[in-house]
Amino acid sequence: MNVYIFPDLGYHKFIPGMEGRSMATNKRVFTLRLSDEVFDKIGFLATKEHRSMTNYIEYVLMQHLEQIEEEHGEIETGQTE
Repeated sequence: MNVYIFPDLGYHKFIPGMEGRSMATNKRVFTLRLSDEVFDKIGFLATKEHRSMTNYIEYVLMQHLEQIEEEHGEIETGQTE
């Protein structure tokens, strides 16, 4: 069962149908340290958009990368899709 709990924000979300499913395997996992204030603000914004915090952070970063690449061209990472 996937449940996201943010007690300070009163946010509890169960994702039905996700039992026994694994997440996408092509995504890297890493630790992100945030201040309590930033964590709470991201949680608030994610909740408003009905997203998990992880999904919201990924969405915001993808939007930012698209904006940067529109202005400055594609970012070359040496990785192929």
